[in-house]
Amino acid sequence: MVQVTDLEHQASCRACGASAGRQEVIPEYKRLMIEFVEILDDVQTDDQMQLKLMMLANCRKQYPQFLVHMTAVFMAAEHRQPLLIEMKGGAGA
Repeated sequence: MVQVTDLEHQASCRACGASAGRQEVIPEYKRLMIEFVEILDDVQTDDQMQLKLMMLANCRKQYPQFLVHMTAVFMAAEHRQPLLIEMKGGAGA
């Protein structure tokens, strides 16, 4: 869960790269992850879920070293998506 929070934080201050008042160098792979999260913001939820399933299945088989990074990307993208289920006010009363 730390990776998601870190990735979301870096995505929110991407332009300045600042964190806690100091300049921080973001590695290239994290920049690519952040860019991918931002691209997923424009993708519809159904397409995003289908893409997630295909990419994670492929990573698990062919590139297991990327599975953790891709999981973090999709978790960060899901946290940025609006909730699909809304609670009805006064239900059960």
